[in-house]
Amino acid sequence: ANELGFTFVSRESNIIKLSIKNFLDGTDEVRKFEVLQKFDFTSARQRSSIIVKDLISNQIKLYLKGSDTKIFSSIDAFSIDSLIGKTKEHVDSFARRGLRTLCYSFKILDMKNYEEWEKKYNELKYKSINDKSLYPQLEEMISEIESEATLLGVTALEDKLQDEVKEDLQKFILGRERSLGMTP
Repeated sequence: ANELGFTFVSRESNIIKLSIKNFLDGTDEVRKFEVLQKFDFTSARQRSSIIVKDLISNQIKLYLKGSDTKIFSSIDAFSIDSLIGKTKEHVDSFARRGLRTLCYSFKILDMKNYEEWEKKYNELKYKSINDKSLYPQLEEMISEIESEATLLGVTALEDKLQDEVKEDLQKFILGRERSLGMTP
């Protein structure tokens, strides 16, 4: 993000400050965003998201990151028609090199629709404190707000947390390609 001109400045309570570079004139602008909701990554969700309000434009935006399958299943028609093909090529290329990938998407939320959704979500979240059977409904509401997002792309990194992950992934992919008759 820093290479693309987005630098984290600070976080105070639910306000995040970012420095955003204008590459046309070389200036930096510090923008403030209020964190409205944050949905953490879990192995079941295979994604995480955050909903923020730009305190200058007052736009509410959702940013989503996660596995390719989860992100691809939640994107809008434009992304399916214009972006997913090349992104899948990048995901496959990174995976063949043993890199771990994360896909990203975003969407701008209508203020009125968001406020209605948030009210229902908070009511259900409060009720779920005493009734764990409501968790699936909570997850459904989160999935609903995360749907129809615009695909931004994919990043890849070498997994340094576990030994031999890169080599194991390469062996797995090579074996898969051989079983499909894709390699000599």
